[in-house]
Amino acid sequence: MTANRREGDTILMPKKMIFRFLCRLFFVLFLFPLVAGAEREEIKNPESLVKGLDHLFSEMHSLQQNPLNLKIISEVLDFVAHPKSRQGIYREDNRFNAPSAYHHFDIQTNLTRILRYAYNPAIPSYAFAPSSVRVSSWKSTRGQTKPRLWEHLPAPERPIILKNTEIEENTPDLFTGSYYRYEMDRTLILCRHKGHNVFISLSKQTKPSGVGKKGLRLGRDEDWDYLYSGREGLNITGMGWVKSYVYDSASVTVFYELDKEKGLVRCGVFRWLRAGWAGLNVVNGRHIRKGLKRYARDFKAIMEMPSLPRPDKMAEVFSSLSRLCKPELKVKIRHYLDGVSNRHETNKAFSKKGFADQFRSEKYLQQMTREEMVALLVLETMKYMLDRTGYLDKALLPYVGYIGKQTHTSKDRGS
Repeated sequence: MTANRREGDTILMPKKMIFRFLCRLFFVLFLFPLVAGAEREEIKNPESLVKGLDHLFSEMHSLQQNPLNLKIISEVLDFVAHPKSRQGIYREDNRFNAPSAYHHFDIQTNLTRILRYAYNPAIPSYAFAPSSVRVSSWKSTRGQTKPRLWEHLPAPERPIILKNTEIEENTPDLFTGSYYRYEMDRTLILCRHKGHNVFISLSKQTKPSGVGKKGLRLGRDEDWDYLYSGREGLNITGMGWVKSYVYDSASVTVFYELDKEKGLVRCGVFRWLRAGWAGLNVVNGRHIRKGLKRYARDFKAIMEMPSLPRPDKMAEVFSSLSRLCKPELKVKIRHYLDGVSNRHETNKAFSKKGFADQFRSEKYLQQMTREEMVALLVLETMKYMLDRTGYLDKALLPYVGYIGKQTHTSKDRGS
């Protein structure tokens, strides 16, 4: 009987067992060490926040002109504004059937500057989240465009509310090396609370993401050097075959201007995330908080950079990139890819998993979309503006004469 067994018969029966074993192995090797070494205390957010958060998310899908009730969300805004007495992982309930985390950080600037840069319709928003978002685009599905919100400060008593849909693709995940593309409903709210200017950004994923693709982080995360293969799977040895998804995500980001004159804004982010494969969620609150801290690190550093070019100059630079024809884009991207390959040729992760050969090939360049090429040039330009090491020759950057090291007055910095 054994002699007549066909090749491959032995692996058909235990396929589910093998899959479960690999899932458990992934947890033991990659997730458990992160959990064990992280902060141990989990702190449940006050129950008084539930009503306010419910109201905010109901606002996203309301068809009324202005149903937002500031009294209902007052507890949420107070929670962000007040300092926390305990250290740990602050979490919400399992809203959206997803784990959650809360994180806040202070930015030494005012709300005007934040809106003029990070929420400027003429500047790509992903330029201010370089370690979190690869590219994003504002879809005018509801007939609304991003307004110049800073022109409405101080915020009016009646909230300004803007709704639309965004397409976003994130950077390679810190744990699996995968990146995902997904659609989100987005609501922006400018309002006042107890005499303070407040800006709120809400997001809710509309459907599961596309299948995760293999990405790679080169060097330190702070260097913003990420590679995107376009190949489906996880960038983990033995699990490259896994088809993973971000099943659902949502966030409430609150920018609370504590002191306009001295320049102090507190940013508090509530985040829910469910992701994994085969219907399994492999995300927990510690992973979410680590991602929030990743975003906070770079957003704070950029916003507090005294030599950041004026918003109108940045907008002009990025507009020039978006107008480049595809042949011009390819010349610049080829220069970038060659620089990456030469600098990281001894990097094992880069050379062993097919990244090196792929990025040196002409086929990879031909497959890049215009959106991807422009986003990469935006990232390299941001590196240059912030005096960070990049791979693009300065001669290939537009307007290098005025986007280098500069010292601006407080007025120039958007304050």
